[in-house]
Amino acid sequence: VPISIVMTKYLGLDIGTVRVGVSITDPSGSIAFPMSTFPFDVAIDEIAKVIEIEGIDQIVVGVPYKLSGKPGQSVELVESFLTKLLLEKPEVTVHKVDERFSTSLAEKQLKSTNRSASKSRDIIDQLAAVNILQTFLDSLR
Repeated sequence: VPISIVMTKYLGLDIGTVRVGVSITDPSGSIAFPMSTFPFDVAIDEIAKVIEIEGIDQIVVGVPYKLSGKPGQSVELVESFLTKLLLEKPEVTVHKVDERFSTSLAEKQLKSTNRSASKSRDIIDQLAAVNILQTFLDSLR
């Protein structure tokens, strides 16, 4: 009897007002990698295409909480974005994670490579998405 192993591929999203950073897992669903950064106004359509092409069935989204643990101002933006994305791709499962430190961590990671943060916003958004996704994946272990 052949054994079938179902692999889950995840997409990680760092949703901002200007751009959306995107990360993706390896085929085994255990390691997050940077994928792309999309302008906010086309991000839903672009992410829907990625979901289709890559066979994504689960998305991990960073939710911006304040240091107090209460929802931040951008939570409404994230929720609205997710509502629209799920209208396009209702079959996708969404996991929400605290993203309080994902961008500052990404900026520190970039600084350690001697790159300018101001010239590397797209990379920072992708790294933040990697941090969001990898934090979630690590929590599954």
